[in-house]
Amino acid sequence: MAAGPAVLFENARLRVLDVRVAPGCVERMEHHHHCCVRWEVLDASLQSPSPTFHPQGTASIVDNTTGAAERRDLVFEVLLASPRHTNEGVVRLMAAAAPYGTDPGQVLKLENDHVRMWDFRSSLGMDRNTFHQHVLDNAWVVIGDGSSLNVYVPGHI
Repeated sequence: MAAGPAVLFENARLRVLDVRVAPGCVERMEHHHHCCVRWEVLDASLQSPSPTFHPQGTASIVDNTTGAAERRDLVFEVLLASPRHTNEGVVRLMAAAAPYGTDPGQVLKLENDHVRMWDFRSSLGMDRNTFHQHVLDNAWVVIGDGSSLNVYVPGHI
């Protein structure tokens, strides 16, 4: 049986968990108080799966009973009860960023009122010299030989 999720980061708006599910096990995570996004971590040689959004008051279930290896998910719990910006507010923020792009990654994998989840990695042709502007809160996780987690809040350095 796997140990409980490890908290990688937490502030007043976001909690990031590292969840591991052993082969032959099922993991159920209740989302009573917060909505969240679950994103399976795969080998870098594989295409990133789409993350899944789980509204407040629901549960997510990962069935690894037929898996031969441990499954790893990152879970992003949105601790705010309602979105920080309206859809119209997001449009205004994005428009105000012109002429700079606001896309921090190559592939937008999930977008709703609470989150925008991007895949960005060197195998997709990420150019570290391409300038873009962050206008919304964001967190990013680097997975590989090293380990890094960074959270940026616009207007706060």
